[in-house]
Amino acid sequence: MLEGVKTEMENLPTGTQTALSIVQGCLVVPLQADLYDDLLERIRGDILHAVHSKTVKGVVFDMSAVRVMDTYVFNHLADTSRMTLFLGVSSVFIGFHPGVVSALVDLNIETRSIRAYRTIEEAVAYFTVGISPRKDREDDEEEFLSGEENDAWK
Repeated sequence: MLEGVKTEMENLPTGTQTALSIVQGCLVVPLQADLYDDLLERIRGDILHAVHSKTVKGVVFDMSAVRVMDTYVFNHLADTSRMTLFLGVSSVFIGFHPGVVSALVDLNIETRSIRAYRTIEEAVAYFTVGISPRKDREDDEEEFLSGEENDAWK
């Protein structure tokens, strides 16, 4: 799973059942399938405490185990992400399942402020290198959509 990523992991004592780890200076938060109110509050508290007490480059919300999400859960996680900004650390989400993405779009959830990647490698690269590993693909897509011709096709 962490192919190509230095896997120094430090388990953080949290006092709860939230399993937080640090991978290359990034706080990784694996979320479980059943996210209920009390658990969401514990996760938020653990994240904010860890960001405040540890030196981390960013927070990575791992959504790969979450197959169903409603607006309440998403908004709670998005608010937690915004809270980390007040502590000087940005957040990204990884591993969204297509069904979750479809449901969030169908529910008209505001997602413009959310940065998401497919893998932990991409997220860690974003925080450690400071660039989006998708930049080349985004440039290619913009060129394609703008109708600019490539010399190789002339």
